[in-house]
Amino acid sequence: MSKIGNYDYPTLAVEEALKIARDFKERLSGKGSLEALANMIGHKDARSGTFLVKIADLRKYGLFEGRGEVWLSTLAEALLYPKDDAEYRQKITEMVFNIELWKKLFERLNGKLPSNDFWIILQEVTKVDRATAQKEAERISKLYLDAITKAKLESITVVSTPRPAMLTEHPFYLNEPQLPTSSQLIELKAGEIHISLPKTRENIKAVISILENLEKTIDDKTHGKK
Repeated sequence: MSKIGNYDYPTLAVEEALKIARDFKERLSGKGSLEALANMIGHKDARSGTFLVKIADLRKYGLFEGRGEVWLSTLAEALLYPKDDAEYRQKITEMVFNIELWKKLFERLNGKLPSNDFWIILQEVTKVDRATAQKEAERISKLYLDAITKAKLESITVVSTPRPAMLTEHPFYLNEPQLPTSSQLIELKAGEIHISLPKTRENIKAVISILENLEKTIDDKTHGKK
């Protein structure tokens, strides 16, 4: 887990977390030692720092339970073997909102994502100083976008965050940043999804992740999977 202010958040993407749970079920029957889980996902032992971060993320998502011996939670079982699409949607949303920061951001943004100045919202929610919010905003925005699109793919709309009028009118606010022009944006329209983000390397990766999730949902429906 990573941390900003009083909020922990995972660096393990939703899809990767689900893949680990699926592999654990198929290869180890959904129950085993931490050592076995570590070896399964390519770590030498359960004391590996990278592995400890991953298992913390998996627990925070609510997918794994136990300590010395671990097993899949009822949430993980429902996600791997849902009764129908409605249950899958409910459980994937539950998984994502187990991350308190994602839930707070979602509530603050009313299900929408800012295409610029995300750090302002992040600072407001987490109460960290402005420098920290600016530094962490791009990374957290990418992780949040990946999680929310996976959980509620059909309802995501990306909007700009308007800057308060008092800032633009203040005589000492001399370096007001300009909003990106269309040539500086990445835009994606697919059904009800409409995303407009500044053209940065991290945002390109985020859009690729969204397209991969879209492709997977099409494949899953074609093969009758969730």
